[in-house]
Amino acid sequence: MAASTIREMTVEANGLRFGCLTSGADTDDDRPLALCLHGFPDSAWTWRHLLPDLAAAGFRPFAPFLRGYAPTDVPKDGLYQTGALVVDACALHEELGGDGRAVLIGHDWGALATYGAAAHRPELWASVVAAAVPPMGGTAAAITLAQNSGRWAAAPYAARPPQSWPMRTARLSPPSSS
Repeated sequence: MAASTIREMTVEANGLRFGCLTSGADTDDDRPLALCLHGFPDSAWTWRHLLPDLAAAGFRPFAPFLRGYAPTDVPKDGLYQTGALVVDACALHEELGGDGRAVLIGHDWGALATYGAAAHRPELWASVVAAAVPPMGGTAAAITLAQNSGRWAAAPYAARPPQSWPMRTARLSPPSSS
């Protein structure tokens, strides 16, 4: 789909005014939310090609400009840490009318916030997608092992499937109704 199907809007959440991009019908609130978090030094425009496709697939896609990225407000408290982005993502979920069917998608710095939001409030997200940043639990364990052995490679984890990595994961899908 063409980038011309992208609309700009503003959303108030967590005490900030967020500039957002969206696509698709703006009257169908029954579709599940798809919240797309950009990385650094990117912006919400990173998602300009994906937003129309998410809308066509039946989602209500939104890509906010993260705190401090124009046109979103600069936070008065000066907080830009991952924890602040996690709280922002959860607040945007609420403000945008998300429910347990919501999908959270993050790239780079946005992937760190995605992992955090999924762990902090797993009931909000049916699915989570993180691109360009591996799960930190497995990554930290690999780096620690590599450092202790005098090697700077994560080779012990490269040949093992992710489910065998020594990390804790949050339940990311809602419980079954049975």
